[in-house]
Amino acid sequence: MTLLRTGSVSLLPRRVFTAFLNIALVSVAVMAFATTANAQQTGDIAGQVTDAAGNGIGGVTVEASSNVLPQSRSTTTADNGRYRIRLLPPGA
Repeated sequence: MTLLRTGSVSLLPRRVFTAFLNIALVSVAVMAFATTANAQQTGDIAGQVTDAAGNGIGGVTVEASSNVLPQSRSTTTADNGRYRIRLLPPGA
């Protein structure tokens, strides 16, 4: 019995250290992912410019402006009237 107690006592610190190491590694991984995910938040504005009959109008300039943007962003509609302004910061 003395050998079993000694064995279990010597394993306890190793288990505690292993558990602590696992928690630390998971915490670092979660923080790294959260920082990366937060840094990559952008959005798009998309739509279609149409006439009164619902037909798409090509060649129209669409502009997005906001206090969040350092300068306005613009694009030109495709032949079917569709447009997309990409990679806008949150709140733009």
